[in-house]
Amino acid sequence: MVADSHDAMNLLTGAGDDMKAFFQTDDTWTGLDSCGITLGLVMFPHGAQKLLGWYGGFGFSGTMGFFTETMHLPWIVALLVIVGESSAVWG
Repeated sequence: MVADSHDAMNLLTGAGDDMKAFFQTDDTWTGLDSCGITLGLVMFPHGAQKLLGWYGGFGFSGTMGFFTETMHLPWIVALLVIVGESSAVWG
């Protein structure tokens, strides 16, 4: 049973103290920042291989040819993959 109207409102809105503490944010360095930096460091060379041909990659034309001719992907999907993996660093 609900003890009072405050508890009833918390049940209805989900705005209890536990929820506020769970979603509270601050400006300190968190683990998610380091995960984002790590992901960016991994995705940069991976995207640069596909887009620019760096780090032993085939570049845009080679990757586009592989995706469309060998994997039989539509050109728009291949383009989105290349651009998405290359721009993941900035997002």
